Amino acid sequence: MCDCGKKINNSPAYNTSQVYQQWTKPIQQGVRFKYTGTTALTAIGNITGIKYRFNYPDDIQLIDKQDAAAMRQVPVLQEVFIVPMQ
Repeated sequence: MCDCGKKINNSPAYNTSQVYQQWTKPIQQGVRFKYTGTTALTAIGNITGIKYRFNYPDDIQLIDKQDAAAMRQVPVLQEVFIVPMQ
């Protein structure tokens, strides 16, 4: 088979790992919130658009600091303060 000097590009048009990383950016700094409801809750950050899933009562999730102010307004979410052990 003659390629006649043509190069065939078999790589995808985009790198799937880069696309995945774009949508799953790690939270650089966050605030912990505890869910005090009775079932489960999915909250969407009003600034970042991140979906935070609380799967069961007393579940604790790390919320991006940009979304924390809005999460404080949700009656079934309670900010958790962790004191380091000495």
